[in-house]
Amino acid sequence: MGRKRQTRKDLPARVYFKHNKFYFVDRENKWHNIGDDFHDAMIKYSDINSRESGIKTISHLIDKYIKTGLKELKPKTQKEYLKALTVLRSVFGEMLASEVTPGDIYKYLELRPRVSGNREKAVLSQVFKVALRLDLIAFNPCRQVQSNKEVARDREITDTEFLAVYKLASEPIQNAMDIALITGLRQADILKLTVTENWTSEGLKVKTGKTGKKILFERTPTLEAIVQRCIESQSKIHSIYLIRNTHGYPYSSSGFQSVWYKLMGKAVAQGIERFQFRDIRARAGTEDDREDFLGHADPSTYHKHYRRGTLNVVPIEPKILDSLINLRKK
Repeated sequence: MGRKRQTRKDLPARVYFKHNKFYFVDRENKWHNIGDDFHDAMIKYSDINSRESGIKTISHLIDKYIKTGLKELKPKTQKEYLKALTVLRSVFGEMLASEVTPGDIYKYLELRPRVSGNREKAVLSQVFKVALRLDLIAFNPCRQVQSNKEVARDREITDTEFLAVYKLASEPIQNAMDIALITGLRQADILKLTVTENWTSEGLKVKTGKTGKKILFERTPTLEAIVQRCIESQSKIHSIYLIRNTHGYPYSSSGFQSVWYKLMGKAVAQGIERFQFRDIRARAGTEDDREDFLGHADPSTYHKHYRRGTLNVVPIEPKILDSLINLRKK
């Protein structure tokens, strides 16, 4: 039996991280360089490991799922699933698929954070679907396990709080807050907006990344003014992105979150309760109760299954906009 890991306990068996690279050590003690990116390395590891042995354990099924099912997901979802699979492998990896019971999964949920546990159970269910296809099990044990109850987020941003944070924010973050406030778009969709592809003579055209819903925010004086401010924002390099840093480059999701986290730190120091950027979307949805405003695929069967094409939406005109415009002029 090999020695227990002292570092990088998140890695699968026979995978090591040395000199900023990941290596897989086969049974002949040969080291294989599988890359310097965790996401890519796990895919290569699964490919090698699934070739080395037959499907026996949950760890083998995870390798099979990574090799076949994971690639069908979006890149961001793949990374989220890989993190979940790493945790699942450490707990269930050496068990046979037929040995895992609903009781085992309930115990797992008890030990994990409420939301993370639910997400990981959903990923584990996908792994068991592989086992079903291979006729290794008669039923999916995850289907018999009730997920943890999740409490809906209910943080409401007041005008005073929004204005205070807006005043502390840099120009690019103010621009992002403006767009979120009148459109209710998600952060990921806002960061991808460009002058060339999204800003048209009809308005702001967006295909949302999460649902794939096409939305056209019709041109209004307010929307035109906000987009124009984005275009004229100070940057050293000309850029097609509406939200960009001072060098003209778009923000990555993690980069934007880092800036937002620092901004919230300043806000908290001034006595403001911390809120998330996504809470602005919730505020927009509260300002305008049209059920199609946020571009959801439901709430009705009609919207979910039969409504096709682009959804035309008029951006909202929150009362707080006048105060924001005055702040920008100072």
